[in-house]
Amino acid sequence: MRLLRKASFNNVSFEVSAGSVSVGRRIVTHEFPQRDTPYSEDLGRAYRQFTVSGFVTGADYIEKARRLQEALESDSKGRLIHPWLGTLDVIVADKTTITWDTASRLASFDITFIELGEQKDPSLSRSFISKLKSIADDISDECYNYFVEAMESIDYYAIVDAVINDSWFDISNKLKNSDLVRNFGLEDLLDYTDTVAAETLGANAGNFAKLLQNLLSLSDNTTDTRNFRQTILSLCTLAESKPFQNQGLNSTQGQANNCIRQLCRQTLIADVIGLCTAVGASNDISADDDAKVKSYDEIVEVQNRVLKLLESEMIATEDDGGEVYQSLEKAYSSVYQHLSVNICQSKQLYTDSVKLVCPALNLAYDRYEDAERADEITSRNRIVNPLFVSGDIKVLNS
Repeated sequence: MRLLRKASFNNVSFEVSAGSVSVGRRIVTHEFPQRDTPYSEDLGRAYRQFTVSGFVTGADYIEKARRLQEALESDSKGRLIHPWLGTLDVIVADKTTITWDTASRLASFDITFIELGEQKDPSLSRSFISKLKSIADDISDECYNYFVEAMESIDYYAIVDAVINDSWFDISNKLKNSDLVRNFGLEDLLDYTDTVAAETLGANAGNFAKLLQNLLSLSDNTTDTRNFRQTILSLCTLAESKPFQNQGLNSTQGQANNCIRQLCRQTLIADVIGLCTAVGASNDISADDDAKVKSYDEIVEVQNRVLKLLESEMIATEDDGGEVYQSLEKAYSSVYQHLSVNICQSKQLYTDSVKLVCPALNLAYDRYEDAERADEITSRNRIVNPLFVSGDIKVLNS
């Protein structure tokens, strides 16, 4: 069994004889005057620290050690291929001492790395994410309450079947051909909802509202891995489609139909607001593969589309002046702040001129030192053949 393992830092390889990782939580213990009992506060996960004991050997061991020295001095940040933990983005913790042993033709060292993490204000990000999720929950609750109150003021019980066959089955047929049902596997739940819709509405408006919101609510899916940007755009298109829009109000049936359309539309809007918290996160992947592409212009497109949807709904509910309208106002400013400040601010788009024809892989490595971002460049600039890129292209500053 091999006792030695291969490792590398910024593409400079070496052998590892031992390694360790320091993990835990950040705990601060508070002691108070005239009190015997302390209080220990958990401030979250501590940073991970990786220590490797390594060496290079062979006839060219001096040259190998110099290459490692250059890698450690040229940039403290880099990619560590750890023999047990895999690929890690790290920063070198401190100075490293390299010891040469001429007799053994060996250079040995102990290097300590710290996980690189992300450079952002965690309190700002968490506060906006928490705020958006709270607003989404509020809108969901408020449109439920509005639906129940509005339906109770209408004598709809004699026309339940007509209402279901009109507004709900228009919406149901639209959903059956939608990305929402396909991507979230809602076919069986939609069939069940169709089966019990008339019976549930005839018995109780509140239970009917819960039935529809159970089908349409996606608030628990932000931890999934999916293309959240495309999901949000699809939901916006669905919410803007005709079956979800209010129509004539002249009759009792028309009013009941509009209540159902509004409930479903505002539930989708709550979904859109909640899913905005996942845009740009590590589980927000591209549609083509599992590359974590968070393109600036795609995020701006999502932001503009969501704000347009919210603005349209605010206009539709402005006369009511109720809690739904107020929550939509909060959502509008919070979505703008989250996507603009937290996500887009650190990613600025600029135009770069490529004078000599070259592959997108080369461009990605030259701009980002990451050839895997070639797909991002190709997609953003709609490049037909990624082997031949030239002229003005749009690239991110990081």
